[in-house]
Amino acid sequence: DRRKAAEARLDFLAFNDPVSGRANRRFFLLALKRELQCMERRPRMSAVLFIDIDRFGALNSATGEAIGDAVLGAIGARLQALLPDSAVIARVESDCFGVLLPALAHEWQATTLASDVLHAVVDAHRDAGVQDGGELSASIGIAFANGDRPQSADAWLADADAAADHAKTRGRGRYEVFDPEHHQGLLERLLVE
Repeated sequence: DRRKAAEARLDFLAFNDPVSGRANRRFFLLALKRELQCMERRPRMSAVLFIDIDRFGALNSATGEAIGDAVLGAIGARLQALLPDSAVIARVESDCFGVLLPALAHEWQATTLASDVLHAVVDAHRDAGVQDGGELSASIGIAFANGDRPQSADAWLADADAAADHAKTRGRGRYEVFDPEHHQGLLERLLVE
């Protein structure tokens, strides 16, 4: 029946991004909140990767929205194939993906995966058949949580986003780990300005 199909489609769209084929920001924040609650009960380390696709706006302008959407879909597929089954992958902004890596044994696991993601973005660019518009790269921020910081899902994602911004200012095509002291220094300089 058409009404049930329409309701099912609305339920799907509430938590999924049809362009990338991955979850959306709403679903991702719920997953982060659940992970923080798990950490309160049983302390463990987890990480969020904020993957900002460099120069995506220029690619979209040069090749059109359909090609841009194809690239986002290819990136989503590459991330799904690359990352462990326990990872939660979502498109959290127009040209940004978030990845939750729950219950890590070591910090290097997240940085190794971030390095692999950098290569996957370049490969996804080719998967989508993009000939012009330049090579895509990514600036990735990594924010760890182990039960004491961050206090909320929004703050955790914001920490990873801040680290991605830092990676972008340091030259793109790289990852940076969130440093609370560096971030506090930036906030204080902004207040002074």
